[in-house]
This record gives sequence, C-alpha cells and structure tokens, in this order.
Amino acid sequence: MAEFNPQDFLDLTKCTDKDQIKELSERIYASVDTNENGTLELDEMIVMMKKMACCYAEKCGKPEPTDEQAETVAKRAL
Repeated sequence: MAEFNPQDFLDLTKCTDKDQIKELSERIYASVDTNENGTLELDEMIVMMKKMACCYAEKCGKPEPTDEQAETVAKRAL
C-alpha cells in the first residue's frame, strides 16, 4: 500500500478529466484507509490532515501544525 501523498490531493483539486479524477480518488482513498476496512477513521484522517498541513506549511514557509491542530481539522472534516 502506498503512503498518502499530499501532491495527489492537490492534483485532484485541479483535475477535470473524469478518468484521472477516478484514479487519483482511488489512490488517495487507498493510501488513507490504512487498515483497509473501507471506512476512513479519525486516526487515519489525522495522519492525512497532518501530512497535508505540513506540505502547505513547507510551501508557505510556516511552522508545521501540532498534532492537536491536525486532530481538530480531521474531526471537523469527518
């Protein structure tokens, strides 16, 4: 199983090709659903949100988010 890549998510937000959207969505889901139970759980979402936030922070020259901040965003997303 591949590790979640924030760039896949960024690519998905700009994508207009239906086949590519399907491919990226499936790849992202598979990389986030680490226990492969077909449901995104809070702990899986926290890992994804932390990686996304770290990616954005790096691009913007900002400090990385705390685990608590990532958990707050993941809870809101769910």
